[in-house]
Amino acid sequence: MGRLRTRLERLEGRVEATHDVLTLPNGSRALYTQPGALRALGAAIRGGEEPLLARFLQAETTEGIPGLCRALVGSRGGG
Repeated sequence: MGRLRTRLERLEGRVEATHDVLTLPNGSRALYTQPGALRALGAAIRGGEEPLLARFLQAETTEGIPGLCRALVGSRGGG
């Protein structure tokens, strides 16, 4: 079991090297890429729907693109 955990941790490290990680209030993590973050930002600007935007809004952060998305949605009274 120890070897499996080690391999999983190594794989997580590789994924996190190419993705940003957003920690949600429940402790789960959402991995996303910059193109995905830009799609979420576009949805926040247009007032559209995007699964990653919903995760950004759940995260309750004021940092980076997730925080910018929250501010944009909040400025419209939508979040």
